[in-house]
Amino acid sequence: PILGAAPQWCSFLDNITEELEEKDGMLDPSTAGGANEGLVQTETIYEDYKFLTRAEIDQLGIQNLVGTPLLRGYMHGFFIHVGLYNRIRAVAKPFEYNEYRTQKIKERMEEKRASRIAPKTSGSNNKIKAKVNPELAERLQNKASDRSKAG
Repeated sequence: PILGAAPQWCSFLDNITEELEEKDGMLDPSTAGGANEGLVQTETIYEDYKFLTRAEIDQLGIQNLVGTPLLRGYMHGFFIHVGLYNRIRAVAKPFEYNEYRTQKIKERMEEKRASRIAPKTSGSNNKIKAKVNPELAERLQNKASDRSKAG
C-alpha cells in the first residue's frame, strides 16, 4: 500500500493486503466504537488444509489426485484437506507410528539411564581406600580376592 498499486500480473497482492488491513482494523481496539465491539475473530480460508509440494505428493503416491478438487493447486504446490492427508499418510506409511513410539521409548530409557547414580570407579585400582580403618578394609579385600581366585 505504501508503494502504490500492485502491477496487473500480481493483482492478488492487492487482495491480500486489503484483507490484512481489514483484519487489523477488526482486531484493533482503538478503531472500535465500543470497548469490545471491534474484536471479531476471523478464520483463515485454508485453516483445515495442509500444503504439499510436488515431491511430497510423489512420496505419498497421490499423483492421480492432481487436477481434482481434492488437491487445490496453489503457487508451487497444492492444498489438501487435513483429514484426507492423515488418512493417506496412514496408508502410505503404516509403521510410522510404531517407529515414532519406539524412538520415544528409547529416548525415555536414555534419560532414565543418564539420571541414575553411577558408582565411582577409581580406574585400574579396584581396591576401596577406607578412611576409618584401612588395615581391616585391606585384610577383608585380600580375603575376598583369595576366595575368588580359589573358587
